[in-house]
Amino acid sequence: MLTRSIFAKVFFSAFLFCQMLIPANSQDTLKVLVSGNPPFVMEDSTDPQGISIEVWEELADLHNLSYKYIWNANVDEALRLVKNEQVDVVVGPISITSERAEQVRFTQPYFIASYSIASSYGGLSIWKRIQPFFSKGFFIAVSVLLLILTGVGALFWLAERKANPEQFPQDPIHGIGNGIWLAVVTMTTVGYGDRAPITRAGRIVAGSWMIIALVTATSLVAGIASTLTVSGLNTSTIQGPNDLAGNKVALVGNSPALEFVENHSGVIVKMPDLKTSLHELKEGKVSAVVYDRPQLKYYLENHPDQARDLSIGLGEYLPQGYGFVTPLDSPWSKTLSVYLLEMQEEGLIREIVGNWLGKEEAK
Repeated sequence: MLTRSIFAKVFFSAFLFCQMLIPANSQDTLKVLVSGNPPFVMEDSTDPQGISIEVWEELADLHNLSYKYIWNANVDEALRLVKNEQVDVVVGPISITSERAEQVRFTQPYFIASYSIASSYGGLSIWKRIQPFFSKGFFIAVSVLLLILTGVGALFWLAERKANPEQFPQDPIHGIGNGIWLAVVTMTTVGYGDRAPITRAGRIVAGSWMIIALVTATSLVAGIASTLTVSGLNTSTIQGPNDLAGNKVALVGNSPALEFVENHSGVIVKMPDLKTSLHELKEGKVSAVVYDRPQLKYYLENHPDQARDLSIGLGEYLPQGYGFVTPLDSPWSKTLSVYLLEMQEEGLIREIVGNWLGKEEAK
């Protein structure tokens, strides 16, 4: 009897120890609320797909977790439900912020995203075409060229004024003016022949200038072509954060980008979802949409009718991680974080992201 009693106590102690190692409610079916936009959460709830869905399902399969999906498209509502412990986990592209972390618990991030600015293409007015030629850089380039031409013209005059006074008069204004004319004609390879050096020094200046002018003229033409190309490409109404000032900017719900837009003096217009935001942008009711870059790119790639009128800026702002969400007191947050770290170390998350967004976006 004593042996049985000791065995029972040892068995019971071991059982309690094992229970301590297993998260609370691990035997229960987890209520997993799904919230977000493509490509992280696809809209068809009958066949769950998307980056966040695949990451969760891979994690659950690896650790034999039992769960059932609950669908909710609104992130704010999803955070409220998990805060009130009405669901166990929220799966989706939920940005990890300090404000949210005070109310709910986030796991280790499984994806790092940044915000970008979507805007509509503007028409190429006459002013937009010629505006680059009124820039500081353009005026500096022209001034340098005129200074060089004046210098070359002065060298022609100094070399030719005594031996060739008919073409290069003793009067500096007229003489240097003719020299500048010869420099311009030589640079442009027009070759009128109305002015020509006859002295050895003049011909040395002319020969040297011909070689230098080949590079100068080529660079000048290339610079003008580049200016025209850039002015033709940069036709979107909003180029960067500084252009948000005074413009209506669409944000979805209580987006973490709110402070970013406020800091750049944008007029915030809250929208229920990304689709509505981009529709309002296309209709001209807002000037820009600030949203997560992966979702913006994916949406426009899959809606070519809107992509023709809208563009996404090259800038990326406010990098933030996406994590799963649990209630503050839930033991699952730490456990799921460990599972996610294991998946990252094994390259599973990178593979899932790469399948959806390509290798460049698989961070």
